[in-house]
Amino acid sequence: MFNRNSATFVDRSARSTIEPEELLADQVRVRRIDVLEARIEQPLGKFHLWLLFALICAILLTFAARLWYVTVMQGPVYQALAQETRSQTEWSHAPRGVIFDTNGTQLIFNDPIFSVIAIPALLPKHQAQLDDIMRRLTPLLNIELPELAQQFLDMPLVSFRPYPLADHISRETALAIESQFADQEGIAVKEQFIRRYEYGSLLAHVLGYVGRVAANDLKLNDSYLPIDQIGKSGIELTYEDLLRGSHGKREIEISSIGEKQKETVTTEPIPGSNLTLTIDLSLQQQLTDALRNALSQAGLTRAAAIAMDPRDGAIKALVSFPAYDDNIFSQPLGNTPYQKLLSNKDMPFFNRVVGGQYPPGSTIKPVVAIAALADHIIEPLKQIFVTGSISVPSIYNPSIQYVFRDWKEHGWVDMREALAVSSNVYFYTVGGGFGDIKGLGIDRLEHYWRLFGLGSTLGIDLPGEQAGNLPSPSWKQAVKDEQWYIGDTYNASIGQGDVIVTPLQIAEYTSAIAKGGVLYKPHVVQSISNMSGETTVSVNPVVITNLNGIASPESFKVVQEGMRRGVTSGSSRLLNSLPIAVAGKTGTAQVGGTQQPHAWFTGFAPYNDPQLVLTILIENGGEGSQVAVPVAHDVFLWYATQTK
Repeated sequence: MFNRNSATFVDRSARSTIEPEELLADQVRVRRIDVLEARIEQPLGKFHLWLLFALICAILLTFAARLWYVTVMQGPVYQALAQETRSQTEWSHAPRGVIFDTNGTQLIFNDPIFSVIAIPALLPKHQAQLDDIMRRLTPLLNIELPELAQQFLDMPLVSFRPYPLADHISRETALAIESQFADQEGIAVKEQFIRRYEYGSLLAHVLGYVGRVAANDLKLNDSYLPIDQIGKSGIELTYEDLLRGSHGKREIEISSIGEKQKETVTTEPIPGSNLTLTIDLSLQQQLTDALRNALSQAGLTRAAAIAMDPRDGAIKALVSFPAYDDNIFSQPLGNTPYQKLLSNKDMPFFNRVVGGQYPPGSTIKPVVAIAALADHIIEPLKQIFVTGSISVPSIYNPSIQYVFRDWKEHGWVDMREALAVSSNVYFYTVGGGFGDIKGLGIDRLEHYWRLFGLGSTLGIDLPGEQAGNLPSPSWKQAVKDEQWYIGDTYNASIGQGDVIVTPLQIAEYTSAIAKGGVLYKPHVVQSISNMSGETTVSVNPVVITNLNGIASPESFKVVQEGMRRGVTSGSSRLLNSLPIAVAGKTGTAQVGGTQQPHAWFTGFAPYNDPQLVLTILIENGGEGSQVAVPVAHDVFLWYATQTK
């Protein structure tokens, strides 16, 4: 401000001038600040850059791994979940075909039951929710929690196919489950069908049984559903593809809120075919009763019998003891009867007719006789004097004699009489040679046995058929490391040693002899029809071998007459009292050790027009004439009354 009373001017505000030394001091401060800032902005080193790069890579890899897991590993799950909101597949069961006997009697029925199923793709995906379902199901199904949990673990998560949890639940349980799980699509009660075998054990080895489809079957055939019952034995197994039919299929479109929008049937269910068997139920019952009575009287348990029509190979009856009730397989397999059958040393599940392998004993002599006539080894009227045995010297030491015995001294016998009295010495001679008779030798014996169906399976439409065994020098060397001797040929000529056959094979060559040399393929199914009863396939006879060009009709006639004489005056005399003419041959097959021999009978009737062949085996039954022939008597007697 100005002081008017003063001649000078004074500035009273803050100092606005800068002294020279102050200017110098500011320059120094500026340099110090620049140095400090330089220290703070130092450049990063290589280590820090690599560390930063590794961190970024780790983050990217984590994201990539998660993306791979979601798209690849969990892709099917999420894909199924996405599809679930659009559509799901439901299957409808095709009824399994039923089976009738030759006269139209129904042998199998399909009975409805309630089953609980799970559809994995519709189950909760959270473990806690799934655990809750299992805890609620356990008391209702009477299943332990670990067992139920294992069933859930075995199911593929994304499958819409129904998986079984429990069968045979009561109606009350079914209603309780439907009520408690009404809001859970993954658990449902379904009506299914089980097999009821009307005649139980009477036809067990013919019909067989069904059981739950195995995991391996599901892998091999994707047309099966996990809840399916499939053939496990007998006709049920052999004709599984025809009996089971084809399931129906429909696609259901579902909105995002779970409402059904549209149903489309893509495949209609096709019922399985029905089968009509060659089995005559009444004859089956008669043969079973007669065989059971014989076993009961002898205190035995194992036997087999078969009745065959020699005109076409149709099996009219087939019995194997002991048997089992195939209805047990329609119940839970943990039941006591099933466990007892499994542990039974007599093997009730074993079909002895097609799978049992035994020495045939004297029942093989008719085939040896045909072979000897065909190869001109002996004339039918030429007699051999049978003293009760023959002796042959050792090839190493002639002073040592090997004796081969008959069961008695028969005196002079020709072929017909040798068959009637079952002379061993006669068949030693024509089979292996003795004196001035050369004999067939083992190679020719084997040749004819094979022509008559021995040593191989015959192709019957039942599972478990065995081929038996025909010994030869090469077989003995390979199996026993021993050379072949004349005694081996003698034993084979009377059905002993290592000759092994099945009852089915005996019936087969008996049929061929009865009908003059034609072997038909044995069969159990007569025709196939649809659910409307219309026949779609009729099974025609199949000729395996025709021996008419190998052995003459006269040769077959000689053997037939010898078998007829066995009934009129030989070891089968009990049958001579029947009102029907029967021809037959008994057999008593030695089995070694202290065991009783097997008892055999095979024969046919009526003699002049053979329509029925009957072959019977009783394991360890002793003399065929004493044990097996009475069974044949009862069956042929019944048959005679039915054919009047």
